[in-house]
Parts: sequence; C-alpha cells; structure tokens
Amino acid sequence: MIAFLLPEGDEFDALQQQLDETGRCSIQPILSEEAAAEVEGFLAASEEWCRIRGIGNQRFDLPPERERDPTPQVLEDHRAIDQAIASDSSKSFAFLYDAIPMTEAALTPAPDGLLAQLRRAMTDPAVFRWLERLTGEPALTGVEIQATRFTTGDFLSLHHDGPNVDRKIATVLGLSRDWSLDWGGNLLFPSVDDRLEGLSPGYNRLDLFMVPQFHSVTAVSPAALRPRLAVSGWFLG
Repeated sequence: MIAFLLPEGDEFDALQQQLDETGRCSIQPILSEEAAAEVEGFLAASEEWCRIRGIGNQRFDLPPERERDPTPQVLEDHRAIDQAIASDSSKSFAFLYDAIPMTEAALTPAPDGLLAQLRRAMTDPAVFRWLERLTGEPALTGVEIQATRFTTGDFLSLHHDGPNVDRKIATVLGLSRDWSLDWGGNLLFPSVDDRLEGLSPGYNRLDLFMVPQFHSVTAVSPAALRPRLAVSGWFLG
C-alpha cells in the first residue's frame, strides 16, 4: 500500500515557516523508496500517455493510438502544431507535454493499480488534515491530478492556475531520478524585481505552493537522458 510520509515536530515547523515566507515548500522523501521506485518504473514503461497540447483557451488532447499514427502527414501535422505552440508561448499561455489522467473514473478499470493507490494516498483524510494544519486552508475536499511526462521541447508557460476557486494548493510529486539542472524542465517562480527562484525536477519529492502564484516549467533540453516524470495537480477546497 502506498502512503505519504508526513513530517512532524521541528521538520513540520520548518516547512510551515518556509510556506509562510515564500508560499511554497518541499517534502523529501514523501514515499517509501520502494513505492517511489515502483511508480517511477510504471510511468517510465507506460504506453498509455496522451499528448496534451494547448495555447490560449484552446487545448488539443490526443489519445496514444492517434499520437503514434505513423502516417507521414499526421506526423507532420503534429510537428507543425508543436512548433506553432512553442513559437507563440511568449505571447499566450501555452503547454506541451504527455499525461495520464488520474481521475477516479479514469482509474476505475484498475482499482488496485499503482496510480489508483497513489490517488488514494493523496486523498487520505489524514493527508488533508496535515495539509490543513500546514497551510491554514480550512477544509480540503479532494484532488485534481494527472501523471505528467515532459520530453524534449515540452514546457508549460507562465501562468498562475486561476481563476479557479477550488484549487487551493498546487502540487508536484517529482519522480525524476538523478536529474541534471542543464536538462531543463525546471519549475520557476518569477519575482517583481526580475529575479527567478525555482526547483530542478526532483525524485520522491512533493513540492507544494499556494494558489494563485505565477510559475512556469522550462522546456526540456535535447541533452536530457530521460523524460521529466511527475504527478501534478492541485489539492481542492
């Protein structure tokens, strides 16, 4: 069974202080080493990824079978869409990545699978109570999450997750082992004086930040030896 490892005592106090000062904090490890390795391996081997493309208010989700269509014209169309989205990302909210849905409905066919277990761990009432103490949010009610995979060129442009009254705490459960800063995929937070703060993709690390808060994920470099893997989304209230 997958379960979160929730710090208490001095470590909890330090996390709370960091959250109060910056609006974000990180917990590592968040899973047992065995559970983290199992989920990482499952995501790395999965063939159920859907391609997620978006720009402005438009979103284009392709199931695996359509994304893998070898027809030359289809492949060229996909490349053209990706290039158009990437080239316009500085003007509009845009994103390119792969995802596996982790809604209750999507996970129903495999109720004992690793992703279903992970969703149950994230929605454990004890986790909600712990997060409520940490953040001061009065009543968390659920999660909105998906597994994500960023390969070469994939990115998420600057945004703040709003307006959405239900999203209270953004979360990224990193599953990118031995990631190099030079590989990109970094979670960045801009400040008012043009400084940047952020996090390189982590392994078995839960990054939390309060919503709304501007952030972006930089494009993954061709130098990256493997994809950036995570489970990302929000705790809802």
